[in-house]
Amino acid sequence: MGADIDRFYEEGCEALLVEQRELARTLPFRLGLTPRPDIPWSEVFQHRVTLAAPALFAEAMPHSDERSVRHATISHMFAVIEAFTTDRVHDEQVPDHDGALKRLAGGLRFVRDSRIQDLDADARSAFAIADRDVRDAHTREQEILKVRRAVPLHRYTKISLQKQAVGFPATLALARAGGIDHRRRAVIREALSGIWLGLQYADDVLDWEDDYERDGAWAVCIARGLGAELPADGDFHASRNAVFASGALARMLGLSAESFARTKTLAEQLGAVSLETWADAQHQRLLELEDGEKQHPGYALRAHRLRHFAREVLS
Repeated sequence: MGADIDRFYEEGCEALLVEQRELARTLPFRLGLTPRPDIPWSEVFQHRVTLAAPALFAEAMPHSDERSVRHATISHMFAVIEAFTTDRVHDEQVPDHDGALKRLAGGLRFVRDSRIQDLDADARSAFAIADRDVRDAHTREQEILKVRRAVPLHRYTKISLQKQAVGFPATLALARAGGIDHRRRAVIREALSGIWLGLQYADDVLDWEDDYERDGAWAVCIARGLGAELPADGDFHASRNAVFASGALARMLGLSAESFARTKTLAEQLGAVSLETWADAQHQRLLELEDGEKQHPGYALRAHRLRHFAREVLS
């Protein structure tokens, strides 16, 4: 699937303006995701489903032809990459003094929409709605994180899912084009929700210390929602101890494990074997992290860093 991701991305880049193609081909590097400009997207995200969800769900769509799967996957891929690009530019995590990244984001949306238009006439409007939902979710997120407001888990879940809105239209368009009925499409939507929430919950745990230093962390707001008292001056070490004591990280990891377990069950119901296997592996990993976090606060982040080190240095 890695080779397909890179081949599909290159195919999509050919539809961009000539002056945008070189920037698009080195985009992971420009966004600060890779140390070199020659590292492709297939090596950026840890989970292949992030960029190739339609291809994994296609196992459950026997009447979807190869061309449709390719177009849906390219559309989904460009949707995710555009959202990631726009987010990093908006948050000023990467410089864009000449506006080149912002213009490229427009080109990525063009590829996204043109590819999905061939499959489903309604998908383009679905992406427009998703774009709006993502913007609204990021606005609410920033308002909450900025003041470290106490947040109940159900509100965190609602905003987290809304942030992932662009992860739905392409796969659902492929399902409609493949003749999948409304009931099975609802199952696909629920499985997608499990994937995106599972990944988001885990990321919000494993990145929480970096997030705290940059824009604020959900773990802090959830800890406050669970009754933790955090220092008014924002002292990191005192806040860190309060988050650990609250059990917020273990709760978030538990939510992630539950999301992947639900996805595994739904993938089995659909007959998406590769997705079922992947979701089961994620479920087991998150259960281990949750158990470790319960017993030794801070375990999950230490384990993640060790795993990352082993992958980078020992592979």
